[in-house]
Amino acid sequence: MVALEVFSAFTEWGATATDLRDGKVAARVVSGVVNTSAVTQPGQPIRVVYEATDSAGNVARRVRLVTVYDSCNATNEIRCAETLQCSVFKTCSSLSGKSTAAITAIASKTTQTTTTKPPDTIAPVVTVSPPGVPYATPNGTSGLITSVYVGDTYIDAGATATDEVPSSSGGASTFVRVNVLSSILSPAGAIVSAVSTDNPTGELSFLAAEAFV
Repeated sequence: MVALEVFSAFTEWGATATDLRDGKVAARVVSGVVNTSAVTQPGQPIRVVYEATDSAGNVARRVRLVTVYDSCNATNEIRCAETLQCSVFKTCSSLSGKSTAAITAIASKTTQTTTTKPPDTIAPVVTVSPPGVPYATPNGTSGLITSVYVGDTYIDAGATATDEVPSSSGGASTFVRVNVLSSILSPAGAIVSAVSTDNPTGELSFLAAEAFV
């Protein structure tokens, strides 16, 4: 099975066939068009069918299953076609100002992986990198509070994410690193390109502060 991020490129690897009498026999795709602009439904992968025929007319077929997923769904968002980034509050228009060079850079990092696995319904675990003071809200939101003095430069330490991939054989799950896409919300709720330290955002207490998120 091949698993592809939505809007990424599909590489047709083809297939090979060998006959005991004829030796190497040409194999071709007879059905299956891979469209990565839409996510495949659970349990309904794209079926790419390969066929080879020997000199006696005997036909053999093999199938490659291709699933198209959207990793942004893990945070209840969607991947934007223009920027290839996750939407913010299900909206892509605020991200449309990204440059073509930035979009190309993001697209170039998309990789195609081959794996055999059942549908992945477990959301990745995101860990915010220190420094900062841990916090947790009553509704289950957690993270780090990082304090910066007015006038100092804020450098984002980023975050990491690990995804649990269940085993198709019922064995132990596999844990893989996945990309983390980020955006910055100002205290006013607007998307900004950087954290400004020109003015204080509020009290040091998390509940009283109007922080950048």
